Order: sequence, then C-alpha cells, then structure tokens
Amino acid sequence: MPRPAKRFHSFPFFLRCSLCPLCSYLCELCVTVPILFSIFLLSSCSHLAPSDPSTVVFVIESNPANLDPRFGSDARSQRLSALLFDGLVERDAEMNLHPDLAESWDTPTPLAYIFHLRKGILFHDGRPVTCMSR
Repeated sequence: MPRPAKRFHSFPFFLRCSLCPLCSYLCELCVTVPILFSIFLLSSCSHLAPSDPSTVVFVIESNPANLDPRFGSDARSQRLSALLFDGLVERDAEMNLHPDLAESWDTPTPLAYIFHLRKGILFHDGRPVTCMSR
C-alpha cells in the first residue's frame, strides 16, 4: 500500500496554531477571527462629537457613591463634587485652606467664622451669590 503524500506547509515554526485542534499550523479561521475582532475593537473606540456644545463628556473608573458634597465620602464623590461645585474655601495638595468663593474670612471666636464673599459671583441661572442666597 502506498504511503500518503506528506502535506507541505510553508509556515515557519513560530506561526503554529496552538488554538485549533484540527491543524498544527495557522488556518484561515485562526487568522481571520483575531483580525475581525481587532477591527471591531478599534471601530468601537471612535468618538462621536456631542451634538450640544454645552455638553461635557468624561470617563470615570467607577460610579460615585453620592453626588451631594455634604454626604460624598469616597474619593470619586469628592473628585466629582470638586468639579461640579465651588466652596467658600479649598484645600491645596498640603491640605492648607485657600479662598475660593470667599475672598477672606475672620474668626472672632473659636466657634464663629465670618466669610467675605468675592464680588461678581453668579449662580448657574445668572442670579448673584450673596450671603442671603439659598
């Protein structure tokens, strides 16, 4: 009985397909599927411009626990609160207090603070910020 002819593959040894149990070299399926998957991933990274120019889109790693700056205690909530809200004072990298909406402040007693607001500060709807604002 004659021996069957050996199949000749021109692929180098480092292109052997270890995923496909039916062949020992790269097959068409093992090449096509990763290429199509890569094209899909690259096309899903495209960015569409927001239709509204007043819209801001940014990526966060996880959802914040709370967007209320009075109750947000995790790092994400505090970071988003800092982006959304201004305070009377702010802290620098060394945790020192600096004026933000307040120009300055006085401490007449250990339990009392008097903040002097900057002029020209407006709410989102255009109303001026005063000491009587709610």
